[in-house]
Amino acid sequence: MTERMPEQRDTAFDPYRIGVVIPTMDVRPKHHLDRAIRTTCPPHLESLGYVFAPSVQLNYGTCGEAWNVGQQKLLAAGAEYLLLAADDLELRDPEVFYSTAVDVCNAGQLPAFPVRETRTDRVYDDGQPGTEVAFARVPFLSATQARALLPIPNLHYYSDYCISARGRKHGWATVMQGGAEWVHHWAIEGRQHDDLHDRKLWDETQAAEGLA
Repeated sequence: MTERMPEQRDTAFDPYRIGVVIPTMDVRPKHHLDRAIRTTCPPHLESLGYVFAPSVQLNYGTCGEAWNVGQQKLLAAGAEYLLLAADDLELRDPEVFYSTAVDVCNAGQLPAFPVRETRTDRVYDDGQPGTEVAFARVPFLSATQARALLPIPNLHYYSDYCISARGRKHGWATVMQGGAEWVHHWAIEGRQHDDLHDRKLWDETQAAEGLA
């Protein structure tokens, strides 16, 4: 599928179809998932030309594994763009986020946005808006980009980095944006990832694919 540029469509009759993958664990308090769905799939944006399809993936050991399953289902159902999120993420200013993210993907790049950690209130922005950064902490891709860059190895850590590294190899730089941010609430119940395993698998992936 080739993305249709904004000037080629009337979103009142032909809205952008956004698929949102949200991994979660059944041992976690449900308010995390409820907040993630509410902020990433806000109904009020439908009047602005967006239709959202959340895909909740339950009890996968890593974000990478859950993203792989969800993205395949959403692309098959006709999603034009994918947001690879998590249940402990909250999106601030979704109108700015989606407008900007779609435009960036249509311009042949990958968007990155700041992430605020609730444990320390530190903001990870990795660079000023408009600058190329190493990776997007919460990936957003067009369907064309997703088909080229996914699936990824079953990583928890480095899953986001893998997408941007593959993007660079395809000529899609990851570029920092402003105007919206993510809040990471750190739900840890049920986490199963192994840091050493992830590092080893990522090193092997980098070597095999020639990624930087």
